[in-house]
Amino acid sequence: MCGRFCLHSKIDPWIQLHFPGWESKLSGSAGQKSFNIAPAQSTTVCAGGKSARSISILEMTWGLPSQSSPAKESGKNLINARSETIDTKPSFREAFHFRRCLVLADGFYEWKTIGRKKQPYYFSPKAGGMFAMAGIWSNSQPQNSNRQRDARFCVLTTSSSQILRGIHSRMPVILDPRTYDDWLSTSLSDTRELMALLKPVSSQFLQRWPVSSRVNRVGNNSPECIEAIAENEAVRNRQRMLF
Repeated sequence: MCGRFCLHSKIDPWIQLHFPGWESKLSGSAGQKSFNIAPAQSTTVCAGGKSARSISILEMTWGLPSQSSPAKESGKNLINARSETIDTKPSFREAFHFRRCLVLADGFYEWKTIGRKKQPYYFSPKAGGMFAMAGIWSNSQPQNSNRQRDARFCVLTTSSSQILRGIHSRMPVILDPRTYDDWLSTSLSDTRELMALLKPVSSQFLQRWPVSSRVNRVGNNSPECIEAIAENEAVRNRQRMLF
């Protein structure tokens, strides 16, 4: 799954790199840094624009409302969607075909269960820089509304690549940059073509290291959240967790 991630890089260079010559529009307070993005919080998401070769950079809230509960009940919001069954679930099917988005991130967190406690790990690209997770979104306002704060998203997940084995069986779908425009395009609706984009990223793409339990508290939002702790400290933590 994906239950926490971070975004601290500047957005503009990434847009210029992957969407050269495209018209881009930044809305609201999109682009703000956060080292500890949690469900029900807002972050930066890219969606297709109103015309070809255009992109909108929006602030959206993490968590789609389930069909059985209103959006304000954040505890029941859907933060992840399994990519293998996304086309068959009523909660996700329409958004999968017509409202796909790129959820921008510099890295994500996952927790390894040890005894009764959990050791957090941080995962990020070996080469550094931002990447995009596959997402879908929904807006409770009419299509001509400018109230982007009502827009909500969830992150698609897939089976874990080798680097996550032993920590978690699921991971976010990290898209190949060459498929960004296909994922955003409303003209692509063929289920088989879309599903082919949703595969585990190579383990060679990612690196990982243990981090302190600071990230466990949603209110902690600073670079210290992603700082590596020494492996011997992580081992000591694991030993304490077992007893």
